[in-house]
Amino acid sequence: MACGSRLVTPKLEAGQDLDAILIHKIYKSKALYVRPSKPIVEDETGCSSEDDKDTESTFSPRDLRSSSQGQPSNPTWDSFSSLAAASTQSAPAPSDVPSQHSVSLPASCLSNAQLSTSSSEGTSGLSANYNSYLTVVAALSDASSDDEELNKAILASLQTESCPPTCSVPVKDLLQDLAKQINHLKNSKFNINRNTVLDGAIRGFKRGTYDPCNTMSVRFSDDMGVHEEAVDLGGPRREFLRLLIEALPQSQMFEGQDGRMNLALDSAALREDRYFIAGRAIAVSLVHGGPPAGFLSPTLFASLVHGPECSKPTLEDVADRDLQAKIKKIAECQTIEDLLKASEQLEDYLANAGCLRHLQRLEDKDLLVADILMFQVVHRVRGPFERYVFSCWSS
Repeated sequence: MACGSRLVTPKLEAGQDLDAILIHKIYKSKALYVRPSKPIVEDETGCSSEDDKDTESTFSPRDLRSSSQGQPSNPTWDSFSSLAAASTQSAPAPSDVPSQHSVSLPASCLSNAQLSTSSSEGTSGLSANYNSYLTVVAALSDASSDDEELNKAILASLQTESCPPTCSVPVKDLLQDLAKQINHLKNSKFNINRNTVLDGAIRGFKRGTYDPCNTMSVRFSDDMGVHEEAVDLGGPRREFLRLLIEALPQSQMFEGQDGRMNLALDSAALREDRYFIAGRAIAVSLVHGGPPAGFLSPTLFASLVHGPECSKPTLEDVADRDLQAKIKKIAECQTIEDLLKASEQLEDYLANAGCLRHLQRLEDKDLLVADILMFQVVHRVRGPFERYVFSCWSS
């Protein structure tokens, strides 16, 4: 079967059988290539001189039935043979009565005419047989649930085999490939005030004419709207990207310690879709020669690379100091009584987070702390995270 750029063989498990019905089902969505163990059609055409006589052997449906009497009976094959015989008999036979106007031709021309006539008759017979075959195949029922499950198992095994091992591309090469896609003949203009860099970037990114593949043309201005006299040959663009990356961790979209920032939940930023702009700003900065976002926490970086389900937030990722102290108190409990008393202080929070449960053992505190951290750092900001990630990959 063709999988990708190579051919693979089906991998069958114990009890699976690649029969004709299953091949028919797979053929609906896959192209099958069969390599026979021996030649199916032998070339019996030989070169003969003009003096040799051409012999032609024809088989009628009666001869075919007589030759197949020694074979075991098969209902499907019998129906196919009867349909083929009926289609052959229904074809118009050439007239045996010679025409009144006859023309004498050489023997070589007669032999060529006979060969062309026999080949055309054979082609029409094969076409009729193939149409009969399609009629028989269409009548087969493929509603068996067992065969469908077997088909899915075979296709799954083929897809597993056809998937090549993922090769990691260096980040440097990836950024260089993206930088080659920048169109230096078109510009996307940004009018930036140094005191409100983020607001100016949001206006520029939301502009209808903005295209991330165009070159960025940046002009700085003061509070009075007076533009700086400078031509953007790369310096103003890099300065703008540097100021933009410095302004992002100071916004309401991020929280936490310096160098360990996580996404914060801000309703205004979510309503104005600023998380999408933040992700686009980081992606554009990397491709257009700006600095990277070095303020992201290891937890947020792991969520971006491997997915939020694979992240493991720690107590340092909680920006709320009061909540961090209460979680730390739960983690340091030594008895079940201390655990119950510490969890009572977070009863409303645990109910809203879906972490409220009946604690019976001291060992339950580890799972409780892990659930609280996962909710506070990851699940609580899942909406902003999805917009942030979507902008990073779509930019």
